[in-house]
Amino acid sequence: MSKRQLFRAASLFVFLYIIYILVIVAMPYGVRSAEVQAKESIQITDAVIAYNGESMPVTLPYSLKGLEIGTEVIVRMTVPDADFGYICVKSVYSPLNAKIEGVFDESYGQRGTYPDCMSNPPTFFKIIPVKEKISGKTLELRYEYPSAIEELYIYAPIYGSYMAIARKLGERTGIAYIAGIFMMVLGIAFIFASVIVMIFEKKGIVFFWLGCFCMSVGLWNFGESDVAWYIVDNFTAMYFCDYMGMFLLAPMLHQLVIEMVKFHHYKILRINTILSYLLLDAFVILQLTGKVMLSKSLDFYVYVVPYVLVCLIGMLVYEWLKYDNINAKRLLVPVVILIIAAAMEIINYCFGLSRSFSVAFQIGMIIFFGCVAMIGGSFIKDVIVLRNEEKAKENELKMLKIRIEHGKRRQETELKAKEEVRRQRHDLRHQLTVLKEMNESGQKEQLSKYLDELIDRTVVKNDVVYCENIAVNAVIGYYASAAEENEIDCSVKTVVPATLENITDSELCIIFGNMMENAIEACGRMKKGKKYLSIRSIIKFDKLVVTMDNSFEGKVKIVDKQYVSSKRNAIGIGLQSIKTVAEQHGGNATFENDGEVFHSSVYVKI
Repeated sequence: MSKRQLFRAASLFVFLYIIYILVIVAMPYGVRSAEVQAKESIQITDAVIAYNGESMPVTLPYSLKGLEIGTEVIVRMTVPDADFGYICVKSVYSPLNAKIEGVFDESYGQRGTYPDCMSNPPTFFKIIPVKEKISGKTLELRYEYPSAIEELYIYAPIYGSYMAIARKLGERTGIAYIAGIFMMVLGIAFIFASVIVMIFEKKGIVFFWLGCFCMSVGLWNFGESDVAWYIVDNFTAMYFCDYMGMFLLAPMLHQLVIEMVKFHHYKILRINTILSYLLLDAFVILQLTGKVMLSKSLDFYVYVVPYVLVCLIGMLVYEWLKYDNINAKRLLVPVVILIIAAAMEIINYCFGLSRSFSVAFQIGMIIFFGCVAMIGGSFIKDVIVLRNEEKAKENELKMLKIRIEHGKRRQETELKAKEEVRRQRHDLRHQLTVLKEMNESGQKEQLSKYLDELIDRTVVKNDVVYCENIAVNAVIGYYASAAEENEIDCSVKTVVPATLENITDSELCIIFGNMMENAIEACGRMKKGKKYLSIRSIIKFDKLVVTMDNSFEGKVKIVDKQYVSSKRNAIGIGLQSIKTVAEQHGGNATFENDGEVFHSSVYVKI
């Protein structure tokens, strides 16, 4: 399987994987829709709150601030006139007792139901089944003022059918749930794609960090969704999922930007990355030791994010203006979007403008990710183009060295011939004297023999001309000499015009050079049998056809219909180069083995 085929297969897998996950995620909503349309739910918003001997009417949701930790807060409300089967209650970092006299009395989030390292229970949802009519009765909720955050959130209970409650939660945070699932799936897909890309190109590490960044955003979105908390019956896991996803954003963002931009001066970013990891470790250690909850660490983290983003944009601007770095320029817009989103979120967090915390930053993150994904694709494309250009230059340099070596050998041959002529001229007088004496004395037989010796000694071997194309002739001559030195019988009959319009000399040299080089190496590994290579080329219609047969030891290794190099135990680069050049010029290349003979056939349009 070629690189292109492997990339297509990986892309198809990723696409089908994403579609599969989206279908799985969407199916429950489709199944619920029929029942949801038939039944409704009611949010109980009118309530009376009592604490410290005082009471007051409020409209839920509502938040209390400034109370002492552990203060009991009682919320009472009248159940509306309806006949539904469930009541949904939510508590944020506070134990909760829900009670309707004579119907149910349920307690949640009590000490022992969550890890000891947590000073308060995590956020949780509870669906309480109601088996009798409760219209007009009083629902009483008892909370304790938490230490994990600086206020007590009191959410309006939802009274309705099971599916109607699910829809109500979905209306509120369903988008975050779907976005979280999508981003996590996309993250896995990018990490998988990075493994495939890195087989051929080390720059594929960009996709790895992009995948990790997606996973962080996805975990955070998933943890912020009421739907996820409603579905997942492990609130401690959801708590860690939410905050770890959030706290991993800074180091993942640093790693991604560093790999994409390749800064000339990146020490500040490296230091920031290390500090981000250390900060994350500190948050986790403080949580596991029961000192500070992750929710409390967030108060500090919201001020770290702007510093990270300002450093990033400062380095990007410097890199762009100082070194004209195109990738730094490309990343400026998405990072600015992220800064605006972060600023909006901090304002919301500090002044409590909305209870939908992190929504602005999540939207900014998704926009940022979309921009970075497109930039990442352009980045990898640029890298692949640059790598192909480098390979082409390497091949040209290789062919140039061969031509230089061939020229040196030719020059050495000419120098030897000139030296031989000079010596012969020096000896010509003596030889003519000998010839005159033999002729005058009638020694015809000795004269004839002496003349034959002189003729043999004055024969100068001329360079063999293999074809009209000077560059290809030099390459063939070089490898023909190498074959002779290695005692390989070399037969060459080639027709290559001096100039061709549609293919360069360097590309022709790649074809002839790699074919002959591989053949000589294959013959060199033979321990018995006749070593030979035979290369032919002809012009047929508008195509140059090149064929070659060579002996080899008879052992080959084939992976995905491609021959594996004996030198590197990987797909042969020489054969790949020949095939690439042929395909670029409307042709093809085939390689086969028959017993102990290897057959190569290439054609290109000229």
